[in-house]
Amino acid sequence: MRVLVLDGEWNRQEKLLLMGILEEGSFQALTKEEDYKALADRLESERDLLVVGHNIRSDLLMLMKAIGKEVWIAGHVWDTMIGQMVLKQKSGWENRGYSLKNLIEIYLGKGFEEKEELRERALDLKEASQELIDYNKKDLTLTYQVFLKQRDFFKAYTEEIKRDWKAFANLKSYAGIPLPISVAIEMKFVNLLAISEFYGVQLEADLIRAYKEEMEKQLIRFRMEFKERFRVEAGQVKKLQAMLGVRTLDKRKQTEEEKEKSKEVLELREKITKLEKELGLAKALIEVAEGKKRPEVRQIGAPTGRMAYAEPNLQQVPRDSKLREYINKDCVKMDFATIELRLAGQYVKQLFKNLGIEVKSELVKALQEGKDLHTITSQKIFGKEDISKEERQIGKAVNFASLYGITPESLQETVYNNTGKQLDGKNLLEGFYQSYPELRKWHLLVKEGGTVITLGGRLIKAKTRNEALNYPIQASGAEVLKLFSLIVYTTARSLGLKVIPVLYIHDEVHFLTCNTKEDDIHRVLQEGKRAVEKFLLRDVPFEYEIKNQKEVSHV
Repeated sequence: MRVLVLDGEWNRQEKLLLMGILEEGSFQALTKEEDYKALADRLESERDLLVVGHNIRSDLLMLMKAIGKEVWIAGHVWDTMIGQMVLKQKSGWENRGYSLKNLIEIYLGKGFEEKEELRERALDLKEASQELIDYNKKDLTLTYQVFLKQRDFFKAYTEEIKRDWKAFANLKSYAGIPLPISVAIEMKFVNLLAISEFYGVQLEADLIRAYKEEMEKQLIRFRMEFKERFRVEAGQVKKLQAMLGVRTLDKRKQTEEEKEKSKEVLELREKITKLEKELGLAKALIEVAEGKKRPEVRQIGAPTGRMAYAEPNLQQVPRDSKLREYINKDCVKMDFATIELRLAGQYVKQLFKNLGIEVKSELVKALQEGKDLHTITSQKIFGKEDISKEERQIGKAVNFASLYGITPESLQETVYNNTGKQLDGKNLLEGFYQSYPELRKWHLLVKEGGTVITLGGRLIKAKTRNEALNYPIQASGAEVLKLFSLIVYTTARSLGLKVIPVLYIHDEVHFLTCNTKEDDIHRVLQEGKRAVEKFLLRDVPFEYEIKNQKEVSHV
């Protein structure tokens, strides 16, 4: 497999000044649009090409903007920044960053002068200077050297998985070496995320502005009502505590007496706080719609590999907010049904298999038989077969709250906050464990932090018991989302269709469908489902729910 190293330079207006490429020791500085198009054609046609870069997603995005179309690399992608984010979770480099400078120090044992002044000057250039071209060449050479060293680290990483985690040795040949499928997914996803950014989030700017004005008026009314009723501003915490005679306004730390004293104050104060946050998001979305800012997206935004958005954080738009309706209004919106419970069933089964412990998996069996998990838990809690809708909601709250380990007291409070029902926490937790006894064994097995693994074979260092329970499930969920999105996009592309993921919200994906027929959309989504069941949820059926204004369907 031939290696092509890529690095772009652009100015403040995001005009591409040059795209440097290094191939078999030969350097080229591409500076013309026709050269960019020729490069894009190569990337899209040569399957035996491994494209290497550091934070290459940004380079690919600028290339797409320069030529006005998406670019999908036919071969493989290797991003040394993403590679370091994966390795850092295992190799003890917690205090080292992901910059190319840091990677040069780690892998090559030498310093690197980043020349911040040159980068700053480049932002105001209209065309590439010779100094910038020379710097770009040096950048490419060092990136290639880092890649070679990093690849060797991944070989050792894979050997550890084969030795210690045989039940999770989910390997794929990638860039000439066997890698955990999780790493292969992350590397290829770099390209897809650049395409998602190229198309961008679709916003109904006028509707958002109208809703913003409506919220501003409502916020004024709420603040006036608060001042009239309680003679103090909602944000004056110490005055409120003194007036109410309570130690804190945090309900989690209050006594039952304090909760009763502050009930009315907190109810209205929470409405104000919620409205303020939503108003802030609306203002930020308007700036995005007007082109004043572009949402920052992190492919690996947490130790688990889950994605994160910032400025604005699109993952923090409340599910019950009207803003949700005005984001990607014409996209197909889908989420993964009871995904964390499905992941837990698969993970716990493989974990005990890896340990050589025989465990009967009631959770996997229930999922295979298509049973309703929340009903099962409710039946154990209430000791009867016929369960009401309200009782099922209690079972649902128990399932999600108990998955990662919880005390009876905390479970009792969580169920009360979610359903308004005051029930015995010990009975609730016992109902959960009787429904899925293998989860009780898992919770008893994990006593502290340590190295954990995902369904895709990614090693993560958990510092606490809570992280050791949480990380494998959350991280496997990130793998499911990325693999599903990749397969849907590539399947659609192979069929000459456009089904492009443009927004990722934990277990929800928004697809821009570009007038693709409904049957074709379902066809490509089914390919994504098959891939998830083949590579990750191998014993558990994977289900998703499609939501848009016209229909809701379960698959």
